[in-house]
Amino acid sequence: MPRFVENDLEPSVELLIYAGVDPVTAIRRHRRLRSLHRRTKSLPPRTTNMTEQSPMPGPPSEEEARGYYVGLPGKPRLVARSSSDMDPWTGPQTDLGWTLGKTLDPVGQHPIVALWNDSAGPLRRDILDALENIQWVAIDILRLGYQRVKDTMDESPINPVTVLVSVEPGSTTWSTGVEVVLRCRRILRQHGIQDVQVEMKESTISQCNLLTSGPIAQPDKWNSLFSEFLGICIAPAASPYHEGTKGLYLRIRGTKRMLLLTCRHVALTEREANEDFRHSSAADPKKIIQPGTGTLAKACESVNKDIKHSERIMEKNKDLPWASAKLNNLEEPSNRIIGHVLFSPKISEGRSPSGEKRCRDWALIELDQGKHETALENLTNRVFCGMTGKNDTWRATKAELKGCDPEDHYDLEFDDQTHTVELKGTIAKDIMAAPPTESVSLQDPALVVAMHGRTTGLSIGVANEVKSIRRNPVGDLIFKSEEWCILGAKWRSGSGRGPFSGKGDSGSCVWDMKGRIGGMLTSGLEGPAGSLDVSYASPIEWLLADIREQSGLDVELV
Repeated sequence: MPRFVENDLEPSVELLIYAGVDPVTAIRRHRRLRSLHRRTKSLPPRTTNMTEQSPMPGPPSEEEARGYYVGLPGKPRLVARSSSDMDPWTGPQTDLGWTLGKTLDPVGQHPIVALWNDSAGPLRRDILDALENIQWVAIDILRLGYQRVKDTMDESPINPVTVLVSVEPGSTTWSTGVEVVLRCRRILRQHGIQDVQVEMKESTISQCNLLTSGPIAQPDKWNSLFSEFLGICIAPAASPYHEGTKGLYLRIRGTKRMLLLTCRHVALTEREANEDFRHSSAADPKKIIQPGTGTLAKACESVNKDIKHSERIMEKNKDLPWASAKLNNLEEPSNRIIGHVLFSPKISEGRSPSGEKRCRDWALIELDQGKHETALENLTNRVFCGMTGKNDTWRATKAELKGCDPEDHYDLEFDDQTHTVELKGTIAKDIMAAPPTESVSLQDPALVVAMHGRTTGLSIGVANEVKSIRRNPVGDLIFKSEEWCILGAKWRSGSGRGPFSGKGDSGSCVWDMKGRIGGMLTSGLEGPAGSLDVSYASPIEWLLADIREQSGLDVELV
């Protein structure tokens, strides 16, 4: 029988092959285990306090700073990391010729979840104190590891839980950054967290609204642009290129008045003073149009190309002339008005009944019956998902979940004629923190979610169990807010993840695979590449409570 090597802590290649592992995978796994074994032999016992007695690590090379996070959509730049003393940079990781990029995953089950999610707890307080003198923008606690290349890499990649501190680009030197991350690591050890490292990177907060016309998700034959469904592009009439997304329909209880929920930074531009806005009949209304002018221009361009192509191949398409006429009629902004801003509080700090801090960034749009074919009282929260929505959501659910029958956790009912799904009910707060299903990547809890936005179209992802913290500078004030952190779905070719959202998706409703409403997309963390590594949403239960308190309106989901 093949032997063990290195004190029987690491199986030899022969033993792995003997155990039924194919030779290529056996060589690769042996190499990884040997590297990990050597690394862990030098670590102090888990029961120690892990004080910083080792020499101060040196700064990252330019190659490490630029290449450390390759694989993440935003490609952020590394500032400093607490693991550089025990895990020095050796260049990009490769496997059988493949360059392995980094990827993020939800934390799952880990002691840090309960400690960090306690908004008044000592761990969060101590970490925030350690960051007091740097220009940080967000704190995310996620698993960070290398992507698994399909058919070439082990099914269980090493992706330890990591505290990721994002700072404004160019604001923090390595010498300052390394002192902060090492201090944060000491704090973690003092609270009994022995297996978590701290990293600092450069990223910025994007509010996910679009100031210019960029790429958009192409709706099926553009029909959805004229529809009453959610997930469609909207914009202020006074700034028609300032585009975002329709979020949710709300009803003022006991009336037929119907409201649309979206972000304040979608409904009102930065030119507006950051103060409470309430509609008054004595003032000009803040009108909202559907779609925005940039999206409409892209639609007209696409339909005209389709018409020319149809003429070239001498094949008539009866839908094209209708779509062209409909789009041309919408070129006049007044023909696209769907309602006006009824109320929007200033962007500020909000609090939940249990004390969690939130960023108050929402607006209520009162809908105009004259612009809707359906009686307003009959509108439902039906979100457009596209022709492939049913297959896409089912495939992503199977890819993310393990150890359970996906059918037990998937209950979306699609309308095959309109390619929509109706949203009902809400995701309870305790489910967000401890989902009942398992993730393939970690064999830990996962909550698969989706949205349809102006830019990304239908997007599927997975929610993190650990709350993220965002730093919000508004005027002369700075306040911190808790955020629901969401990662994009895995690429089909491997375990790397794409962005969940993009600019223009602000206001989108985030929902799970049972059609329950989880929250509203507000922002994301953007890297130099322009893509979002993580997305942030405000939980629906807090939103509804805050709307009732701030507006004085007794609203309910339709």
